Amino acid sequence: VQTCALPISFNRKIGEYSDIIETQKGYYIIQPFKTKKPYIPELNEIAAKVKKIFIDKQVSVLAKTTAEETKEKIAQAVGISFIEAAKKLNFEVKQSDFVNRNDYIPELGPCSELKAIFETNTGETGPVLQTRKGSLLFKATEIQDADETKFTEEEQNKYRQKLLGQKQQELYSQYMRELELRADLRSNLEELRRSQ
Repeated sequence: VQTCALPISFNRKIGEYSDIIETQKGYYIIQPFKTKKPYIPELNEIAAKVKKIFIDKQVSVLAKTTAEETKEKIAQAVGISFIEAAKKLNFEVKQSDFVNRNDYIPELGPCSELKAIFETNTGETGPVLQTRKGSLLFKATEIQDADETKFTEEEQNKYRQKLLGQKQQELYSQYMRELELRADLRSNLEELRRSQ
């Protein structure tokens, strides 16, 4: 359930259906099947979790600071390459194949979360990026333009259909919102419950 639907689900009784909830990913009807009363846990219940969160945060901050310092040292290294400078500083250097925005880089995560990679020019050292597994310092060694010949007519049609479907969904959603506003709908759920 998306975050925007959570308040609606918390206000429901067990077995009670929500109204239709529209989100970016579709439409939902929520029916709670179990509830748990809110409480403040004892420290011994959450101590390990809190400790892990704190340590992970501190490690992340330290990794980013170290990566920023390393970036400065590499920039000051005159006459040697990025790779040589990083190795001299005892950092592991890896090189990836070409990636696009939809790719997944092992050990780093989805490229969609690493947007700066695609905003860095050839030969430039990019900004320090936080990944799921730590900090990343990178240099764009080569940029390859998209091969438009591979964008076949069949792929163009698939893309066109996808965009058309999205546009139709947007128009349908807008139409439904306008209908709801004009219809001046009122809920009679309370009256139905009282009558049962």
